[in-house]
Amino acid sequence: MTQAQFARTINAPLATVKNWEQGRTTVPPYVNTLLLVMDREPEAVLRALGLGELRAP
Repeated sequence: MTQAQFARTINAPLATVKNWEQGRTTVPPYVNTLLLVMDREPEAVLRALGLGELRAP
């Protein structure tokens, strides 16, 4: 998943995701929780969000 796709998936601005990845801003604890769940169960998260299955870009 690209940064842009991920940002759209979690309804966050692309700049925010880039800042997290580049260490310019701190990822809030609740986002870390979401990231952990997405890492371990990506298909379940996408289904819960109504986005279907994980697909390559």
